[in-house]
Amino acid sequence: MMRSGRLLAEDSPENLLHSYALRSLEDVFLQLCMKDYSNAEVVNNHENASEVSLEDQQLSGGIDNVGFEPSASQLDISGTPIPRQRNKMTCTLPSLPSDCVSKVVLNQGPGITFMTNARPKEIGLELSDRRTNRNRNSTFFCRHRLGALIQKNFLQMFRNVGLFLFVFLLPANQVILSCLCIGGDLSFLKLAIVNDELDPSQGRVCNYTTTCTYSMFSCRYLRFIENTTIIQVPFQSVAEALDATKRGKVWGVVHFGKDFTDELVVRQADGNYADNETIRASRVAITLDESNQQISLTIKRQLIDAFSDFSKDILAACSYQPMAQSIPVTFLDPIYGERKPSFTEYVTPGVILGIIYFLSVALTSAVFLTERKSGLHDRSIVAGVQMTEYMMAHLVNQLILLLGQTFFVYLFALIVFNTACHGNLALVIFITLLQGLCGMSFGLLVSALCDEETSAIQITLGTNYTNIIMSGMLWPTEAMPTYVRYLAHLMPQTYAMQALRNILGRGWGIGHPKVYMGVVTSLCWIFGLVCLSLIVVRVRKYTG
Repeated sequence: MMRSGRLLAEDSPENLLHSYALRSLEDVFLQLCMKDYSNAEVVNNHENASEVSLEDQQLSGGIDNVGFEPSASQLDISGTPIPRQRNKMTCTLPSLPSDCVSKVVLNQGPGITFMTNARPKEIGLELSDRRTNRNRNSTFFCRHRLGALIQKNFLQMFRNVGLFLFVFLLPANQVILSCLCIGGDLSFLKLAIVNDELDPSQGRVCNYTTTCTYSMFSCRYLRFIENTTIIQVPFQSVAEALDATKRGKVWGVVHFGKDFTDELVVRQADGNYADNETIRASRVAITLDESNQQISLTIKRQLIDAFSDFSKDILAACSYQPMAQSIPVTFLDPIYGERKPSFTEYVTPGVILGIIYFLSVALTSAVFLTERKSGLHDRSIVAGVQMTEYMMAHLVNQLILLLGQTFFVYLFALIVFNTACHGNLALVIFITLLQGLCGMSFGLLVSALCDEETSAIQITLGTNYTNIIMSGMLWPTEAMPTYVRYLAHLMPQTYAMQALRNILGRGWGIGHPKVYMGVVTSLCWIFGLVCLSLIVVRVRKYTG
């Protein structure tokens, strides 16, 4: 219960009714107002006290909020506040911090003199006939109020320890899951093997020889297929193997003809003069389930690499040059990256920035909407908090949380999972924090646009999935159509993700255009979103 911007009582309705032994809250409020009225008396004997001379104001136990705007019941017909008592009163106040005291604007009344144990400070009052000037023109910043707001925010944050730990460790958890689940090598892919070259009745069995022997090449070739990637499942006929593929039991069929070894030797001997029958009988017939691109590409790569290793093994065993049968294309050492690049290292930077951005949006919008709906925001403003202090306090809390999230994210990504970092780690963290601030700015805009949490959730999720798809998080933007590619580069995270990949994978610095563009676009989005939020707040204030 408040009066003139001053807190009279704070408790549950049941406790207030029980404490004052009254039946209705209206009676409780009336009694509190009468008590507050009667307590306005002279108290001037306390050491280290400040003396306040006041006319047309009534103070007790605190300071009236000078930002309080009188209600219609407190105004006469001309709009002038109705004066209260005409007797002069003096009230004892605790000493105010110097940075929290400044010029005060009221409608009516004489000067107020604050007497401290050091020296008096005269605070002027302006008289104004316009009702719009009844608000205070007070301090722009007070470290004590800011500290109280920060403490209040942290108390709210730590009140639910489980939820706090979940939010705090969620980015690191997402990075762990992405490194474990995305971009790794496929394994345990079942592949049907139909080897008609095997015939125990004629002594044609797998002997697994490593010498220069022209027999059972099919068995020798199958030895070079990695068992961890492909599990070979033998079948007696091609029809059975194809049926198993159609039923999803295996991912494809590998078939060797009855005279595979003999026909392969003839084909190599005849060279360009080999006939079609020989070519057909000496081939390895492969039929795959192409419904999954990544799995089919992995099987093809394994089978081709296995045949290359098989050919080199035969040539080396027979004292030929192993590289004689290889294609005349050689890949030298890469300029950046590894010979066998991992898709995980491509995805990880996008996942880091994506989860940091999304959580910043969700947390900022949720905090502002919750405080506005619960009345904490209005109560802080009525109590004398400046909007700059309110925003600064939330920024400090969100930045501290963001720093902790960033630390654990890169702890797991760089140290636990050995993600390559060839560039400046400080620049990597700076871009990550910028994206977190960008998410906070968008969360502020969402809270300014929405009045309900459901609307904010819909906007947040909708924009987040658009951002994931178009920013190049999971697939390069070079795969997009040209017109979509231009739209993708307008997203807030596209350039930032490219910059982070170039720093981690290529070691580029801030001087490279593809790196500083990530910084510039992040700053532009932050500035634009904050300005747009202020415009929305101003428009809704004067139109709502």
